[in-house]
Amino acid sequence: MKLYELTSKRQELLDLIAAMDSEDLELSDAVGDTLEALDEAIQDKAEAVASFIFSLQADSAALKQEEQRLAERRRLNDAKVERMKTYLADMLEDADIDRINGLKYTIGFRKSEKVAVTNLDALPECFLRIKREPNLTALKEALKAGQAFDGVSLTTNKNLSIR
Repeated sequence: MKLYELTSKRQELLDLIAAMDSEDLELSDAVGDTLEALDEAIQDKAEAVASFIFSLQADSAALKQEEQRLAERRRLNDAKVERMKTYLADMLEDADIDRINGLKYTIGFRKSEKVAVTNLDALPECFLRIKREPNLTALKEALKAGQAFDGVSLTTNKNLSIR
C-alpha cells in the first residue's frame, strides 16, 4: 500500500473511532490493533521515503560537484581562448596586418566604443542606477515588534527535517 493510502485508511479509522458509541467500545481492541498496524506501516513507508530523499540529495551533491568541476574546466578553457586572441591580435598588430581573408576564417579588427568611468562619485544622479530591494531581516524584526506595513506579512512555514 502507498503512503497516501495508509494515511487515508488511518484517517478513516480515526473517523470511525470518533463515531463509535459506548456499546462499540468492546470492538476498540481490534480497532486499536488495526490503528497500531497502520501506524507501523506509515512509519516504515515514511522511512523508505526519507531514504529515497537522502539518495536524491546524494545525487544532487554529486551533480553539484561535477558542475563545479566542469565550470572550472570551462573557466580555464575561456581563459585560454582570451590568451590566444590576445596573442593573435598582438602578432597581427606587430606585423601591421589589419585583415586576413583565409580559406576557413576571416580575421580582422573592428572598432568598438566603451565608456570608462574613473570617478563614480562625480557622475550626476541621472546616470546612476539604484537597485531597490527589501531588507527582509529588518522587516522581520519590525513585524515581530508589532509594526504593520501594507503588502508585507510574516508567515510561518513548517519545514521537514530529516536527520
